[in-house]
Amino acid sequence: MVKVVKNYVKVNKYTRPGLKLSGVKGIVMHWTATPGASALNERNYFNGTCIADKRYASAHYFVDRKEAQLIIPENEVAYHAHDQNRCYVSFLKPNANTKAIGVEMCVEKNGQIHSETIQNAAEVVADLCRRYGLSTDKIVRHYDVTNKSCPAPWVRDSSQLAAFRKKVDNILGNKTKSAPKKEAPKKESEKKPAAKKYTLPTGIYKYKSPMMKGTSVRQIQEACAALYFYPDKKAKNHGIDGYYGSKTANAVKRFQMMNGLSADGIYGPKTRAKLNDLLN
Repeated sequence: MVKVVKNYVKVNKYTRPGLKLSGVKGIVMHWTATPGASALNERNYFNGTCIADKRYASAHYFVDRKEAQLIIPENEVAYHAHDQNRCYVSFLKPNANTKAIGVEMCVEKNGQIHSETIQNAAEVVADLCRRYGLSTDKIVRHYDVTNKSCPAPWVRDSSQLAAFRKKVDNILGNKTKSAPKKEAPKKESEKKPAAKKYTLPTGIYKYKSPMMKGTSVRQIQEACAALYFYPDKKAKNHGIDGYYGSKTANAVKRFQMMNGLSADGIYGPKTRAKLNDLLN
């Protein structure tokens, strides 16, 4: 079993409000989208910078190749899966934050989730399923709840969620099985409300000296951030500053890498088309 470190962040209104869950009805899987950051790095962020930036966000568990950091008690609310009253998973309605435990998987420097991290996350989730009497069909992606592209690799390839559920079932010795079922089409009332439209500039943008800057660069940064590819997640406004610096190039490169594009950090027609496809 992966080592679980109880390392709670301080009670505060932004990352640990101290509210009680109404029960544990499901588990929501995420990825951190911060390449190279460990579970402890993430814990420290949510105990410091995130609070200072007055950003409402957190999750219960952060898992990497080494350990799992439990930063919010399991019986408390974490801000990980609610977006403007959207909730497309029936058993987590009306607010997944009050009914689900959030598990974040850390990302390697190459933008991938390591197989050892996935295994450790499966062990954490299997333990949660066992203790809370959950079948593995109660394991969902952040994407399933709010349509956010998270965990991005599991959104591009939904079979990865099925593989993860199977891994959890195997750990449980098949004591908890997910019933095979097809996803029902959303009812009219459950369709996404009109989402924000993102304006995406045409042309080529890249990191060079002097740096490219202005509204168009900010639009690129905002689009990447909307898909969890932040220029600098731990900086003010996630590093969205209108300058195409090295961190913005890195965000674009990570987006390209995770979406089957040539990963060069240069924003051009193909990157624009993929962003537009995912956001608009």
